[in-house]
Amino acid sequence: MKKNWLIIVVIFLLSANLALFVTLLLRGSCRDLGKNNFMAHKNNCDVPGHLRFENHLAEELSWNEQQRNIAYDFGSKFHEKKSTYGAQLDSIREVYYTQLALDIPDTTILHQLAIKLGKIKGEMIILDYQHYRNLRSVCTPQQAIKMDSLGKIFIIQRHKRNCSEPAKHHGNR
Repeated sequence: MKKNWLIIVVIFLLSANLALFVTLLLRGSCRDLGKNNFMAHKNNCDVPGHLRFENHLAEELSWNEQQRNIAYDFGSKFHEKKSTYGAQLDSIREVYYTQLALDIPDTTILHQLAIKLGKIKGEMIILDYQHYRNLRSVCTPQQAIKMDSLGKIFIIQRHKRNCSEPAKHHGNR
């Protein structure tokens, strides 16, 4: 009897895992594309990961087509700059970590690299703020009020991320 229950539990767990796997496959990277998605007019699945906030805003704020297009233009420029900053951070971090790995690292070089990293991170924060303000300018007064509450939550979560994490840019995000 115990053996039968064990077999039933194993079969149940396997079927649950299979169902989860199939669900994830079916949702895929196109899950964000839809009727209310301002990226839908692109008619493909290459929605950059960064644009999730813009997609969320378009849906939550019920942006019209003109607002969506303007936001898409802002988003494209923003993500291009953000990707460039991410690449710069990655290359400086690589030099920094290489210097740290030396038997006798040059502390002057490490200090200069740390300053460069800080400046780029500061530029990224300013870029985030400018992008937020650009997106807010697309809104009607009622939408702007709602965006402030949504944006505050998003920006707080973004900047709570551990600063020691490597940049998570993906070329065509």
